[in-house]
Formats: sequence, C-alpha cells, structure tokens
Amino acid sequence: MITLTIILIAVPIILILALFTRKGITTESAIDINRPHQQVFDYLSVLKNQEQYNAWLKIDPKIKITYTGTDGQADSAMSWESSYRKDGKAHQQLISLTPPEQIEVDLIFEQPVPSKARYWFLLTALNESTTRVTWRYEGNTAPYYILRVTHLLFQLKKKVRKYMEASLANLKTTLENN
Repeated sequence: MITLTIILIAVPIILILALFTRKGITTESAIDINRPHQQVFDYLSVLKNQEQYNAWLKIDPKIKITYTGTDGQADSAMSWESSYRKDGKAHQQLISLTPPEQIEVDLIFEQPVPSKARYWFLLTALNESTTRVTWRYEGNTAPYYILRVTHLLFQLKKKVRKYMEASLANLKTTLENN
C-alpha cells in the first residue's frame, strides 16, 4: 500500500517537473590534441575512424556497422545495430564539412528510444602542432514529452557527456600515438 501511494504521488510530480524542463540535451566537451589542425580534421571527418575512438561504439564488440556514400564527404553515413540495449539501432550522416574548422553530423536513434540529435566537432588551432577539439551535442532537437521525463529521471545529459569525454580521451590517445 505504501509503495502504491509513493507511485501515485511521484508520477504526477515527475510529469509536472518535466513540463518545465528543457527540451532536449545540449552539452559540450573539449580536449587539446598534440596534432596539427588539418590532420585532426581529416581524421574526424572519416566516419569509419569512429570505430577507433567513439566510446559508444565500443560498448558492444559485436556491433554491426554499415557505411554508405564516400566516407569523409558530406552525405556519407554510418548505421549501426547492436544487441546491447545501450547501443541500440541508429544512423548518423555527415551534414557538412567546413575544413579545417567544423564537422556537422545528424544522428537518429531508432532504439532504445527514438530520438534525433545533431553534433559538431569544432576545431581550433592553438599553434602549429596543437588543436583544440570541441564536441558540441544537441540531442532530441524535436523531443517528445516522454523524452523530457527520461532526461529528468535518468540524467541523460551527464551520461552523454561521459561518453563524449571518454571518446575525446580515446581520440587524443589514438592521434597522439600514431
């Protein structure tokens, strides 16, 4: 009886709080990489290279990834499907490349929760041999009300940032050790 009472009180409170939460997730993370600006841009613009540094894609060692288009050029795309619930099923496409400063990507999740996102890699040359990579993410740009609730309950912004930070650390290691 106590559990039912708690649920009956908690659910409306969560739904009301969700009305006042922000639509979607906006976050960013940055790292300095000891590699020239153009070299970092060239590496990041190739979707297949994400297999080496993207922490999200490393969750499932048996993830199925397919590529379409000419990798490294606008409109090229990658899709993945995983039996792991976290990885789910998704598709991302290079929208625009502005060498050597910016890469823009659309990301559409079909599973575990249908959602849309867009992210950017913004590159800044700090000097001839060091590049700052800023990864900016705007998730669920056209969110459903229920996604607001999941953002609130599961602290998705923190989880997204955790994957971004891990991916950027992997990127730094990969580029600086090659």
